Amino acid sequence: EKMLVKSSEQIEALAVMKSLDGRVSFGEKEERYFRNWLSGALGEQMVEDGAACLDGYVARIHDLVIVEDRTCQIDALWIGSQTVYLLEVKHWDGVFTVDSQGFQVIVHDPLSQLERTKRMVERILKRMGVGLMVEARLVFTNPNMTLYGLSEEMPIVMPSQIERYFQKIRVAESPISEWQIRLGKKLAALHASRNPHQNLMAYSRESVRAGILCGVCRVPMSVRCRWKLACPKCGMVEKKADGFYRTQKELEILFPEIARKPVEL
Repeated sequence: EKMLVKSSEQIEALAVMKSLDGRVSFGEKEERYFRNWLSGALGEQMVEDGAACLDGYVARIHDLVIVEDRTCQIDALWIGSQTVYLLEVKHWDGVFTVDSQGFQVIVHDPLSQLERTKRMVERILKRMGVGLMVEARLVFTNPNMTLYGLSEEMPIVMPSQIERYFQKIRVAESPISEWQIRLGKKLAALHASRNPHQNLMAYSRESVRAGILCGVCRVPMSVRCRWKLACPKCGMVEKKADGFYRTQKELEILFPEIARKPVEL
């Protein structure tokens, strides 16, 4: 789709990480990194998937890495006819508080980060001779997140507001032009190429747990009867054939070279 100028490079890496979940043993530091990375990638994928409703209205760039005075990752940058939309995506879970000074008890305030990234994008557009306004938003995608102190003027979009925000953009924008697509390609060309697997956990056939894991809890499934499996943790029941198929797909992602070998329960 030409309106999606650049998709996220983390989609393939996300599939690998999801397949590794429950199949490898991590240390505390690795486990924390794994969960944070997985959470962030899920949030970005949700935004990219949901933004498909904007095709025909904005040129979309996802997961853009730009190196200026510092390395900056932009989760989403969408080019409209009058506005460039800059989105910083967070999939936080828990209870947080924000006020006029920013987020409390957060070392790296995402609102400050958003403002720095906005200024950088404005400088880049100015160098290109483009006078579009930059609208920056901090987008939270996890419905389990609670935010106290939020006021209307803050550049924050909560999970329940995402669909409405996307529709607001669609109403505000005209049908996309070739100029927007060309600008999107020029911005995407600034991307500092990186290997999406560069931060993945190292794993091997020996370190990966075999067997069929629950699709929800990621613990080994038990045999319930001749044709069905059950999760001992959450109680989910599925057909053996479905479990075999799902596990085969995970192995194809993790080990393409042995993907066609039969799976053992």
